[in-house]
Amino acid sequence: MKITIDIHMIINGTRALQSGVFQVNREVDIPSVAYNWIRSVRRQTGYYGDESMIEKVVWNADNNITDEVKKIDDAPIIGPHHL
Repeated sequence: MKITIDIHMIINGTRALQSGVFQVNREVDIPSVAYNWIRSVRRQTGYYGDESMIEKVVWNADNNITDEVKKIDDAPIIGPHHL
């Protein structure tokens, strides 16, 4: 299914909104798709951590997934030495 994701972020003290259309197979995948897009925005802007905060994430205008995306963002990165 095609969905629209809106990400509201504060990047270097400035509020930013980006919208995009994505193809997803399962609804459960949407938070990961949104987070990967946020990572891409961070790479493009060069701002990370406190300089690039997630404010709100919604899909198809009514489905707020902010908490799910923030959980992914806050999760520790596990490298190969932790496997």
